[in-house]
Amino acid sequence: MKKALWILSSLALAGFAFVGCDEDSNDACNGECDADTQVCAPIKGGTHECLKKADIPKCIDASGNFVSGKVIEKSGSDLLCVADEENYTNKCTSNANCSGTTPVCNTVTGVCESAASATEFKFVKIEDLSEKKAGSDPGADIDTVLLVKKDGSVKKVASVVGYKRGDQKSKDNGKIYAADPEKIKELDSLTEYGTDNATCKYFRDGSNSIGTATAPKSECDSEKVDNPSATCDYDYSFVSLGGKDGYIIVEMEGAIEAEDKLNIIEVGDCKLVNTASGSEIAAKNVKNEEMKVQVSVTSGDAAVWKVVKEKAAASKGVLAIDITADMLK
Repeated sequence: MKKALWILSSLALAGFAFVGCDEDSNDACNGECDADTQVCAPIKGGTHECLKKADIPKCIDASGNFVSGKVIEKSGSDLLCVADEENYTNKCTSNANCSGTTPVCNTVTGVCESAASATEFKFVKIEDLSEKKAGSDPGADIDTVLLVKKDGSVKKVASVVGYKRGDQKSKDNGKIYAADPEKIKELDSLTEYGTDNATCKYFRDGSNSIGTATAPKSECDSEKVDNPSATCDYDYSFVSLGGKDGYIIVEMEGAIEAEDKLNIIEVGDCKLVNTASGSEIAAKNVKNEEMKVQVSVTSGDAAVWKVVKEKAAASKGVLAIDITADMLK
């Protein structure tokens, strides 16, 4: 034992240091990785290997380090950058879960990435191209946005990251307007969209202090103007873009890829039904407004938007856009 301790002490004096193995450091690979071109990468299953950074770009951050929470999965000759299911449980689901130097959520791996490394198209911008700004809610009236993946699964809106009404009205300036962007998160206004049976549930909730749930919206507006603290509460189930210059930007639950279909659900030529009674109020004969639709991998000032529909209007409540690889180049 004394001899063993003496050997260890001698090694320490000679400059040999004993350190613990950090799974993302070169130590786990016995110092064999070239610091400039390689990284000691954790391999799914518990081992580590020196891999070229150029071969695993999605697992390398802007500083050249291996991204925490990821692991390399080998699939034949391919090296896949995936979330470490065993050691990384706090996955992100949207950009709201990310911050700092890694503000973008990769919803496939559940890992926050730097904006520079973001490659997934997850953001949709809808611009109102209509000229008219008169009336309570002019322009395009958006119920929701649905991303239909090529496997048939449907992804909804995860969050709203930008909104502006073209007529500058808000949901808090006296009368009641469809000016709450959060209403775009759910398909709750237009049922059976894309068919001749499309039915608009114009209001989510028609309860108010006038006395009946079916009281006209005009009476509700009057009560609000006369008494701002009135309990009158017509809650729209869609959001209006308010005419030209209006827009909304949303983040989808999943990546927008070639062969997917992007459906913009717009409350247009459909039957107007009262939510509370379910009875038809009137056949809505409103022109479907033209919109411009773009997608991007980010949503900030530096976002580069790709046009997927230059100018078009919904038909039977839906503007359906088939996504191609060329659109995303």
